[in-house]
Amino acid sequence: MNEVAETDKAVSTQNTKGFPLVLIFLLAAFLVRGGAEAYFYSQDKAILVKELDRQGTLLLETTSAKKQLESIANKTAKLAEQGNQNAINVINQFKSAGIEIKQAGAN
Repeated sequence: MNEVAETDKAVSTQNTKGFPLVLIFLLAAFLVRGGAEAYFYSQDKAILVKELDRQGTLLLETTSAKKQLESIANKTAKLAEQGNQNAINVINQFKSAGIEIKQAGAN
């Protein structure tokens, strides 16, 4: 019986010696995984910031182009009102294509 108790004590001592080691490995694995995810999230954030800046630039360019096109369309409409045949033809083509020209003062 004494041998059984010593064997049980030896087995329980071995189990408790391995437990902190497993816990340390699990903790290290979680830390490495968390660090890797944080790194990849920061990379994704940098990419998104670049894309947001690029979209802002494109928005400014398209807004500028829209204003220029509206100005040309309004000037063409004024010429058409004054009787310019070429401007009338352009306005008629716009209307047939379903493009409505808003006058400068109208919203």
